[in-house]
Amino acid sequence: MKIHRHFALAGGALLLAVMLCGGCSLLRDTPPPPPQVPERWLTSPQAATPGYREFWSAFNEPDLMTLQARALRQNNSLKLSALSLKLYRIQADLSRLNLSPDAALSATAGTSRPLTTENGIDPAISRSAGASASLIWQPDIWGQYGASAEAAALDAQAGEADWRAARLTLLAAVAQAHWQTGLLNRVRTDNLHNLEVARETLHLAEVRHQAGATDMADVLLARQRVSEAQGTLSQTEQQLAAARTTLTQLTGDTPETHLPELQAVPDTPLPLPAAGLPVSLLARRPDVRAAELRVRSSVARADATRLSFYPAFSLTGSVGTASQTLTNYLSNPVGSLALSLSLPFIQFRTARLSNEAAGVNAQIAAVQFRQTLYAALQQVENALSDRTHLDEQAGWLRLQLTQAQESERLSQARWLAGATDIQPLLDAQTARQQTELSLMQNNLQRRSNAAALYVALGGDYTAE
Repeated sequence: MKIHRHFALAGGALLLAVMLCGGCSLLRDTPPPPPQVPERWLTSPQAATPGYREFWSAFNEPDLMTLQARALRQNNSLKLSALSLKLYRIQADLSRLNLSPDAALSATAGTSRPLTTENGIDPAISRSAGASASLIWQPDIWGQYGASAEAAALDAQAGEADWRAARLTLLAAVAQAHWQTGLLNRVRTDNLHNLEVARETLHLAEVRHQAGATDMADVLLARQRVSEAQGTLSQTEQQLAAARTTLTQLTGDTPETHLPELQAVPDTPLPLPAAGLPVSLLARRPDVRAAELRVRSSVARADATRLSFYPAFSLTGSVGTASQTLTNYLSNPVGSLALSLSLPFIQFRTARLSNEAAGVNAQIAAVQFRQTLYAALQQVENALSDRTHLDEQAGWLRLQLTQAQESERLSQARWLAGATDIQPLLDAQTARQQTELSLMQNNLQRRSNAAALYVALGGDYTAE
């Protein structure tokens, strides 16, 4: 009867607490409204290439696809991001455990014997054994544990968005390093050709000097040009070695690994993803999505902090046995039920400072979200503008190269005819070589811009 009465009292107290806490869901805060986003881009986007979701295959570079797949398997930074995501998910599962009762089992067994004798008689040995099972439940009356579980779940979603952002950035970085290696291979080939041209020019200058058709100054200038060409070749080879090391680092390989390389950057039509509207970045960009989720997580965590200072109830029930002999192990069952109440709100200073700290963390997350969103908008604007200007520059550079080649041909003819010294020819050769290099760099920049725009728009990532 006593046990039943204790159960009734505990249940009545718990019911009273729940009734007093009616409407507690109204205590939860709502995340701040999203920042203002422009209605349209400043630079009008060009028509998208059909099937842009197959973006990387649109370049028609099998080696690039191979390198990207290798990087997705082996890149250490991406592995760390995946492990962080796994940890976030484990922490979310742990947080949900607070919503269910905790169970415990214990068993004891012992033997005791007095160390002194009484009247010359050895003392008797006593044995005891016992077992108990308990169940502890802290009802989430105010929603504290629910808020903590929600915050952990949002952190896990943000961790997944971080992983997607890292994956997208890695694919673009591998493409950039692959194309950079191709550019430097082509530049090295051109450097070898330019060195050969410089040596031929030096040979002509020496022949003309021996024939008395020119002075020694032309020979010295031609020799200087050979030295400059050799130095340029050495510098290019140094840059090529560094580019190869960068690529192996991205793919997770050792520096001595030989990876597929381009001998020149292809000059082919480039895919163009659909820009959409600026507001779509909230869903398309994984880093923006992660920042938004962390705002919601910080608000939920601030709720949990504030609610942790509300009165808390704990209901404990246990069943146990105790016996002096193992044979009567289950003969003396004992049951108990207890209801406890804690009042943490009396820690006024701790509560105030904890709530202030949680509020500041929520404000920090909101500012970081706006910062991430506006940076994403700027990246898209820059990529759209750069694409237009790079296309225009490509046309002018092609025209400039044609003019530089004609100027070099005329300068060589005038020098061989004795109308000028060698300096105009050397200047014309330099102008032609520089224009060729600028055109190759423009080709690389246009490909890099296509990849940058793809990443800035969130790639193939779509929020569920």
